[in-house]
This record gives sequence, C-alpha cells and structure tokens, in this order.
Amino acid sequence: MLPLPTSPEGSSSQYVRRFARHRCSRAMQVRLRRGNEEVLLKGRCTVISEGGFEALVSGEVPLGRMVTIEFYLDGVSDPIPLSARVVNHHGFSFGFQFIAPSSLQRSIIADFFYEELHSEPLS
Repeated sequence: MLPLPTSPEGSSSQYVRRFARHRCSRAMQVRLRRGNEEVLLKGRCTVISEGGFEALVSGEVPLGRMVTIEFYLDGVSDPIPLSARVVNHHGFSFGFQFIAPSSLQRSIIADFFYEELHSEPLS
C-alpha cells in the first residue's frame, strides 16, 4: 500500500492533513517589519489546528514572511506572542504555520483553543 501524502502536491483524493482543522472566531494580530517600520495588523482567526491557523487579516502579509502572531487570553493584559510563517493566502484570508512553539506555547495554544480543538473537525 502506498503512503498517503501530507502535502497538497498529491491529488485531492489522496491528500491527508497532518492536523485536524477546527472552526474558530478569535481576535488576534499580526506583527511584522516593513523596512524600518513595525506594522501591526488586526485579524480574526477563523480556522485552527495544532500546526497553524487561518485568519482574516486587515492588510497584506507577504507569502513566506515570518511574523509574530499575538493572541489575547482572558484576564491577561499582555498578548501571547507566537512565531509563524505565512504559507498561503487568498484575498484577506491568510494561512499561518506555527514555527517551533515551545512546550509552554503549545500548552497556551491548547488552552486558548481548547473548545475549538475538541470540537468536530472540518472535513
């Protein structure tokens, strides 16, 4: 039996995702540098998985760009920063892959998105 690919390069009937995706609706922001300027873009996470997420973002973020994602937890005034890379986009919808989250950051992601990560996965 041939192994199923985990990347979009295989045909859609053979494509298997590494992580289940779940719907969500959480405020977040994207922090990046453009030249000497730091840019902060507001966004809303719409789909989450253990490996990354999809979000609607209020501006342009170049494909392949490393960015800092900031999520806000209830009762915590400072945002939780996570490193991510832009892996795809269509209009204002961007796909982000988490980059080497620490054990603490993985725990924060799991806690923050507990409800979403334990819901019925998207097909």
